[in-house]
Amino acid sequence: MKRFHIFTQGCRINQYESQSIRESWLGQGLAETSSWEQADIFLVNSCAVTDRAVQDLRKTVRKMNRSRPEAEIVITGCAAGHFAEQLQELPGVRSIIPQEAKSKIGRMGFKGRERPPERHSRGSRKKFPDYRISTYQRARPVLKVQDGCSQACAFCIVPSTRGPARSRNPEEILREVCRIADSGFQEVVISGINLGQYRAGPDPGLDFWEMLLWLDNRLRARYKDRLRLRLSSLDPGLLTGAGLEVLAKVKLVCPHLHVSVQSGSTAVLESMGRSHYTPDAIQAFVTELGAVWPRFGLGADFLIGFPGETESDFRETISLCRRLPFSYGHVFPYSPRPGTRAMKFPGGLDEAVKKERSAALRSVLASKRRFFIESLLALPGLEVVLEQSNPPRGVNEYFTACFFETEPSTDLQGKRIRVRPARSTKQGLVVKRL
Repeated sequence: MKRFHIFTQGCRINQYESQSIRESWLGQGLAETSSWEQADIFLVNSCAVTDRAVQDLRKTVRKMNRSRPEAEIVITGCAAGHFAEQLQELPGVRSIIPQEAKSKIGRMGFKGRERPPERHSRGSRKKFPDYRISTYQRARPVLKVQDGCSQACAFCIVPSTRGPARSRNPEEILREVCRIADSGFQEVVISGINLGQYRAGPDPGLDFWEMLLWLDNRLRARYKDRLRLRLSSLDPGLLTGAGLEVLAKVKLVCPHLHVSVQSGSTAVLESMGRSHYTPDAIQAFVTELGAVWPRFGLGADFLIGFPGETESDFRETISLCRRLPFSYGHVFPYSPRPGTRAMKFPGGLDEAVKKERSAALRSVLASKRRFFIESLLALPGLEVVLEQSNPPRGVNEYFTACFFETEPSTDLQGKRIRVRPARSTKQGLVVKRL
């Protein structure tokens, strides 16, 4: 029996796609192993969003080959297309499968035979990739509803690695959520590369908010309050009046949003190719959201040190961060990516400046996070999905990490547990089961 090991880098979408391949290989009779020394096949599902991710990929492949020289290493994902020539030179690599052909991996049936390194043919970038799952290795399954991006931001490599935007049929989404929920999971994360470009179904199709309301209505009728949905990262262009109306109507969606803000400077956003929203529009939406959700978690991504970013531009980002009720945030120093327009932009910043500005923004976000965590102590109860049992921890509806004072049953992993907040820590909340 052939044994495989899957190593996944990067985003939630990669995690979802790895799970789809895993289920297909297990269905063909292959066995999964967590030990590198026992693997006959390594599948590396790669990321290319940052230079650090590609460096880590190379290191990981070399470690795999040292652990098991006779194993076949297959590299797929976003780095497989852009860096194929460099990756083929790594020891043990037998196949380079570009992102657009990844969905076929589950049906390939690897025999483990010796052959020279090869690149597999590209698949279609026009159709939604054929992935499906029925379970998940983590407590909160990711469900992919959209792929690709047609935005073409100046800094982003994703459109060239994943292709243009494609969306999944609502009926297929509903069937997969039901498969996952029927397997016992009680939270599903609705994810995509750019959910703002979702549109699918009979002409003219549903946009993202229409699809979410349609899905919520049908799942509520079947599962009542036994299931909750969480939204993955949203493009700020989705923060509209229509979005507010839908969030006021849905019942299963967690009171938590994560927004790809990137910058608080309109000049920087325009240079990035993201002039379809403004910081003021984000602030107006968040203010109105308070009437829909009296309390909610709010996360964001920021890209700091973009070419041409001035000290004044950065101060605008800091100012926006201070004005908005963020409960956490992720800060990424700008990293030039091959093939992107920003590679040729003048005004590149020194690494020391990017590091200093990133640290300053992280400090503001950390203060916001501490304030939000403290505010949750006043609540009589929270609902936590148990993610791991040793040590026991999970996340609540507001996407705050929760740690249990007493260890709950392992049978509750993936389930929602009613808890009372006891005290705060730097990492989150300590909670007691009700």
